[in-house]
Amino acid sequence: MKKNRLRFSNINLLRRTFLLLGCLLFSWSVVVPFYSIVSVSMEEGFLYSIVYWSFAEEARSSPSSHTLIVPGQRWFFDYWFGDSYISFLGLSWLPPAMFVTQIMTLATGTVSIFKAKRTVAAVSTAACLTTMLLMVYPNILLAVSYPLGYLATYLSLVLSSLVLFITNFLLILALPHQR
Repeated sequence: MKKNRLRFSNINLLRRTFLLLGCLLFSWSVVVPFYSIVSVSMEEGFLYSIVYWSFAEEARSSPSSHTLIVPGQRWFFDYWFGDSYISFLGLSWLPPAMFVTQIMTLATGTVSIFKAKRTVAAVSTAACLTTMLLMVYPNILLAVSYPLGYLATYLSLVLSSLVLFITNFLLILALPHQR
């Protein structure tokens, strides 16, 4: 009996460690942009760049460029419901959906560190997977490819955290059912 209790205690500690690491890795997805556009012309040089986070947009343009891009930053509601390039592409639902799934992943992951509930662990895993799919969707839709550095860091971090969330869920299944 004591041996079983020790085994479940070790599984619970391992589960919490993996989940904490998963939440820390996943938090990177909130602070790193998920998409960027850079326009360069041979005659004029740098024209404009737009960088998209799930919660903000930053646009820059060179003084000599004649584009309709207005330089500056927009945050939260101004970004989500304003007149932006991402709205023009028909993707205005994407940033708020991604932000909600990121917050849901971190919130349910944090709760799951302290409470080993199967439902909460399943929701955090599903939200992490949804965030990863939402990150990839604009590039599939727009037929644009990610830069190699982006794939090597951003997607690999979210994929790593997804593996850790899945591991947490499987370890919770191994624990005795708690009412």
